Amino acid sequence: MVKDEFHSKLRQFMHQEPFVPIAVDLADGRRLVIRKPPVVFSDGAASYIDPQDGALVDFFCEDVQNMRLVE
Repeated sequence: MVKDEFHSKLRQFMHQEPFVPIAVDLADGRRLVIRKPPVVFSDGAASYIDPQDGALVDFFCEDVQNMRLVE
């Protein structure tokens, strides 16, 4: 995913009220699920803390195939 689309989609999803979880499909077949904000992003990279295990998760625009709301 190009950097501008990456930033635009994240910004749009993060401002949804109420917040809806976001699925991030990566090129290697993994799927990240952002269950709650905040997500910090800049210069084509993003980070969030997974509430299930407290792990810091980083991902990069060039690795993202798709982002969508989890319904």
